[in-house]
Amino acid sequence: MADRLGVGEAALRTLNPRLVYCSTTAFGSTGPFVDRPGFDPVLQGMAGIMALQGFGGPPQYLRIAVVDYYAAALTAQAVLAALFVRRAHRPRQKVETSLLPP
Repeated sequence: MADRLGVGEAALRTLNPRLVYCSTTAFGSTGPFVDRPGFDPVLQGMAGIMALQGFGGPPQYLRIAVVDYYAAALTAQAVLAALFVRRAHRPRQKVETSLLPP
């Protein structure tokens, strides 16, 4: 999607070669679900989080976007690590995360 919109890694690297490029998708950039949209309730179900909240009964939806929040926190940490590595070793860094591993 980013490439189609003109904001993919290659296009942005021409503007700033030291760019830390970050991409977060629902299911990753490869695999069987790469083209599927994803949002927190679906991912909670696929990851088994809803079943854990059922306490032996039917699965229960968590009313907070726990998958989104967790992925955002991990993405922020990965970008910080990429900035550290860029400064110390390599100028080109790419961070790719997903809400649910492929």
